[in-house]
Amino acid sequence: MTRETTTRPEEKMGAKANSTYMTIVGVVFTLLTIVFLFMPRSAYSELEKRDLAQFPEISEFKSDPAAYTAAVSQWFSDSEPYRDQFMTMSMEIRDAMGYLPGNSEEAISYKPMSSGNTEQEGVDAGIVTEAAEGNPLANENAKIATSATIVVGKGENVRALMVFGGSAKSGKSYAEMLNYYADQLPGVHIYALVAPLATEYYLPDKAKNASKPQKPMVEGVRDMLSSKVKYVDVYNALAAHTTEDIYLRTDHHWAPLGAYYAARQIARTAGVPFKELSSYDRHVVKGFVGSMYGYTKDISVKRAPEDFVYYTPRGLNYKTTFITYNINSKYQVTSASKPYSGAFFKHFKDGSGAAYSTFMGGDRHTVKVETGMPGNRRLLIIKDSYGNALPGYMFYSFNEVHVVDFRYFTMNMREYIRANKITDVVIAFNVFNACSSSAAEKVKRFLSQRSGEYSPQTQEVAKDDTSKKSEESRHKEDSATAKPAETKSGTKSETKSEVQPTEPAAEPTEPVKEQPTEE
Repeated sequence: MTRETTTRPEEKMGAKANSTYMTIVGVVFTLLTIVFLFMPRSAYSELEKRDLAQFPEISEFKSDPAAYTAAVSQWFSDSEPYRDQFMTMSMEIRDAMGYLPGNSEEAISYKPMSSGNTEQEGVDAGIVTEAAEGNPLANENAKIATSATIVVGKGENVRALMVFGGSAKSGKSYAEMLNYYADQLPGVHIYALVAPLATEYYLPDKAKNASKPQKPMVEGVRDMLSSKVKYVDVYNALAAHTTEDIYLRTDHHWAPLGAYYAARQIARTAGVPFKELSSYDRHVVKGFVGSMYGYTKDISVKRAPEDFVYYTPRGLNYKTTFITYNINSKYQVTSASKPYSGAFFKHFKDGSGAAYSTFMGGDRHTVKVETGMPGNRRLLIIKDSYGNALPGYMFYSFNEVHVVDFRYFTMNMREYIRANKITDVVIAFNVFNACSSSAAEKVKRFLSQRSGEYSPQTQEVAKDDTSKKSEESRHKEDSATAKPAETKSGTKSETKSEVQPTEPAAEPTEPVKEQPTEE
């Protein structure tokens, strides 16, 4: 006699739910597989402000199969389709599941520093990057930074800060380099300028132990300078204005207003005229979210956009000439353009994360500005990206202003200073680069290097070409929305994209006049 088995209704419902769940999981897995295998790969991360890994050349397999396999794996994981969208969704989920203690305006969260391999951040901010292997500047700076960030505040007052780990002796190489310049360039005024991070002024008391104070390092540099070097006291100048917007909340740079107070200290130290802000036109890029969003991976930073406010000199017929450097994926200079004229200031559309490139379009240039001011004082600023915001405030003070980025200069510095009759040299570094012996040594070598020596044009250049395409796509403002300020007559000055073609631009017979005005 057979015994019939009966299935209870709840068991049938459970089996149906399991089947539905497995079907949904299978569909999601299939869709993700299709996306990851067949959709276009991402080339640039706007969130992380960096170019993503490129598929390696097949020639690399022959020379090192293991390294080739690792490079393919890195490309696959680094360039997944819709990378930024997936990362943003992950941050949204983490934020929704997170807990913010109370309603305190001093809510604090500590985060590891996210790696990025952009030329600016990999060297300038003290961050180790995958692309920075073999890059002594990035690696050494990472020893000084503690690879961590701190997010303070809530709502529209959120501020992302970088942790500092240097000491009073960390700036020894920077000071020695300045002393060497003063010895080697008699008759030229040499100035030391060390820019603190926002952490020094805006870190809440209850988080003070998370980052070392920067004042001992800054004053340590001052105390190690010879009597031939003039110290520009930016630290105390900024400390007097901390209630103003002297630093960006969502970016690792100071704000243009902070650079204004630093430039005023340069003028006072050099004994040259200086104009107040009333002599400048004010411009605003609304909805700016800078580099710290990508570093912290904290959605609260994205939700707290700020105004990027910058100032352009009024009533000057100044002329700007650029030399732009092409680089490979290791940020080595492979070639340089011929001199060409362009606009010193660009204006980016609201919401652009590239607004800090307002000044000269970025870092990869040597720039000469003929200000039209009387006198024979000619200023050279050797700088990292903090220094980008300084030159525009010096146009009223010097007959010419020259700008050199310490990462992209291929001429001999003695010859450059002699040929351009430079009278004053400011070496402006943020505290990270001022703590880097490799950065100091690189600037020191400028005095002895041969002009026009470039890295070989290997397959790395091909990678750089891809990098340029991604940079052009993320900087659509270069052609559509980034526009030079208009002249008094309503016409626009000629401008060039930060990324130049491989073929150098033709040398103009006469630089284009600039006279930016309020929009």
